[in-house]
Amino acid sequence: MISIAFDDQAYNVPELVSPRQLFVLRAKKGPSQTVPWKQEMLNIPVFLRAIKTKEGVKTSKDAPLPYRQYHGWLVLLGVALGLIYTLTTYCLRRALGNAINGKAPDPPINRAVTNFPVVDDPNSNAAVRNLVLDHGPGSRIFERNYISRTIRYFTQDQFWGRSSDHESARTASQIGLLRDPDRPRKLSTEQGQQIEELFGVIEMAKGEPIYNDYQAVKASLAATIRKKERALLKRIQEEYDLNAPVLAIQRQLNGNNLTMTTMTTIKKVLPLNRLHSDR
Repeated sequence: MISIAFDDQAYNVPELVSPRQLFVLRAKKGPSQTVPWKQEMLNIPVFLRAIKTKEGVKTSKDAPLPYRQYHGWLVLLGVALGLIYTLTTYCLRRALGNAINGKAPDPPINRAVTNFPVVDDPNSNAAVRNLVLDHGPGSRIFERNYISRTIRYFTQDQFWGRSSDHESARTASQIGLLRDPDRPRKLSTEQGQQIEELFGVIEMAKGEPIYNDYQAVKASLAATIRKKERALLKRIQEEYDLNAPVLAIQRQLNGNNLTMTTMTTIKKVLPLNRLHSDR
């Protein structure tokens, strides 16, 4: 928020040009120091949408960023990061809720059952969590829709009356590959050309009788090509998710003798059933 305000020159203090200056300000009178915004900025949305102009894509001066556009960019961000599961706004909200919930002292009933140590954070509790998430009083909404379903608790130890190794339980609950930097993010130039070669376009000059129909068909064709590209990328990613873990394990069992080039070659040659049978 502060970065956006400085980028938009929203503060009504000409000398305030850097976030560093803002964080070293001290309150001269009273418990706080007000930092006023320019009056013309008070009705401007904080997050502005991208619009097409003659000079290219630019940020609008007053049009708000719609959720649909924000959601689309967030999904693409997850793909760029190599996340296996789709990144959505709900993922961020759920992660925030669990982060606050994890720092809050456990209720007595939880301490009696799990023996987990209490993290004493006086600034974090159920009330703070509900306030941040804009939930009503009580924990029903959070427990039903937001709380992590990962159980960091050894039921076997409880059954045998043994002391639980909570550190091992925590480590085991984190085992998994949720982000893979080597996961395909986009089609190669050759793969994109293969899609486009399936379709052909005869260029038509403006002014001809069928030009409008031609433009409509051309736009529909472009949408079809994009759809084919997304489907191909999804199929490549699914094949990678199936094969990459197997090849990574094979690489370790063979003493890291398999280079990444060799692994890529093997992935292209071996069928899926062969890869699974070799586990």
